[in-house]
Amino acid sequence: MDVRNAKPLRDILGLGPAEIAITLVVGLVLFGPETLKSLSKDVGKAAAELKEIPKTFKEGMEEGAESSQVAKMKAIAAEKKKKRDAKKAEKDEEEDEDDEDDDDDDGDDDEDD
Repeated sequence: MDVRNAKPLRDILGLGPAEIAITLVVGLVLFGPETLKSLSKDVGKAAAELKEIPKTFKEGMEEGAESSQVAKMKAIAAEKKKKRDAKKAEKDEEEDEDDEDDDDDDGDDDEDD
């Protein structure tokens, strides 16, 4: 038997083909064919559900990573907006001060007349 072919057979719960066959024969003797048939269906369904768990976990991790990145991007955008608003407020204050200085100069000219 080729080693590469034996490995996938060993992957089923760590059991080889001989152990699986013995387990099936013992189950058949203990439970009977009808009960064993329904048990095997239930075990198959459970195994199928277990195969979905890593996929679901991976999808959840990817979704979490995406939402984390979105949260970081929102935080960066908020910080940039805050800085931009601060610069705009500073610029507006400077313009207001310049306007007040211009108004004071205009007022002095009128008093001289």
